[in-house]
Amino acid sequence: MPDGPLMMKVVLDVEPAAADDFGRVARQWVADTAGESGVLTFVSAFDPEASQGTFVEVYADSASFLAHAAAVDPALRSELYSFARLHSYDVYGDLSDEARAAVDGAGPTYHRIEAAHIAG
Repeated sequence: MPDGPLMMKVVLDVEPAAADDFGRVARQWVADTAGESGVLTFVSAFDPEASQGTFVEVYADSASFLAHAAAVDPALRSELYSFARLHSYDVYGDLSDEARAAVDGAGPTYHRIEAAHIAG
C-alpha cells in the first residue's frame, strides 16, 4: 500500500468580484486545518492579476489526506465553489487506492515524488 508524503496544489479561477470572499473562506479553511493530525502544511494564496486562488497542501500520507477531506466543512466548500471554479489540480506522491478514488473525479494530474525533505 502506498505511504509517505503527499502534496496537492489546487488552483481555482475566482470571480473577480469575489476576491475578498476567497480570502475570507481561505483563511477559515486554513484555520480549520490547524488541529488536523497529519496535515503538515496548508497554504492559501491569491493572484489578483489572474484572479486565481491557490491551495498548497502537504499531508503525511494518504490516510491524513482522507481524514482532512472528511473534516472539511461542507458549507465552507459549497461557499468556495459558489464563486470559484477548478483551474488545475496537481497531486504529488503515491496515493492509496482510496485516496486516488477520492480525487480522480476532479481530474488531477499525478506526479511521482523523486525525492523529498519534509521537516517536522
